[in-house]
Amino acid sequence: MKNHFTMNTKLKVLIIISAAFFSFMLLALRPINVDLDDSRKVSGQLLSIKEADGLGDVSLTLKDDKTDYYINRGALSGLNIGELQKMLTHKQVTIFHADHWTPLDPFGRKQHIIKLVKGDETIYDETARPKIATKKKP
Repeated sequence: MKNHFTMNTKLKVLIIISAAFFSFMLLALRPINVDLDDSRKVSGQLLSIKEADGLGDVSLTLKDDKTDYYINRGALSGLNIGELQKMLTHKQVTIFHADHWTPLDPFGRKQHIIKLVKGDETIYDETARPKIATKKKP
């Protein structure tokens, strides 16, 4: 009888662990909503722009902000990082980023940029691709 109880307990634990893992994966891998109406807005002085992590992401850092903002695959889609640096470094910009939580980044230290604006000029707009102000010239 004790052996049967142990097997039942092991099965329950396995089911609970499997359900937790499946739930984690659903939350971690859900698509990012790039609807501007569901975004968050942040403004600040842009300190740096660089290609990040070898995946073609373009990383932006704002003064006095610990969050790393990124344009997903921006370098691969034709953004000219040199032009962006000349145009935006040490300038005031507004970033609209996805309001997205994932267990892979529970504290929101990396945020997906939907739209990047300097003054009245839209520099990047994911929803308006392929119109990007700093496309590489052929």
